[in-house]
Amino acid sequence: EDSAPPIVKIASYKKFVYQEQKAQKAKARSVAAPRMKELKMQYIIGEHDLQTKLRNVEKWMQTDKQQVKIIIQMKGRARMFEKQARELAERVREEVCTYAKAAGSDKNRDPISKDGRGDLNMILLPGIDARLVKA
Repeated sequence: EDSAPPIVKIASYKKFVYQEQKAQKAKARSVAAPRMKELKMQYIIGEHDLQTKLRNVEKWMQTDKQQVKIIIQMKGRARMFEKQARELAERVREEVCTYAKAAGSDKNRDPISKDGRGDLNMILLPGIDARLVKA
């Protein structure tokens, strides 16, 4: 009878465990950074605070495939001042137009959306917003 015995590799168990852990760490390193960053602010924000947040957005946009979600929180009676919050969102959009564009702005729809709580949201993608840069 011509039966082939199973092939067995004799190895150190500790070395095997070490190699497995090393492979898992390498796999964890290769996972991309979080793709969506959130930036929360109120519609009444100081000039310096706003500029600091915009500098952070600029830094994040240098990362490839990074998105930033701008959330303008509207709490309690502040919900009455949606107009000022929209003006702030438009100002942010204009200030970042050289390195970020609002999602949905290339199609003819409003890139600023309102969620169930009344907060205003806008998602920024890396790239130049050609409509605002021309103007």
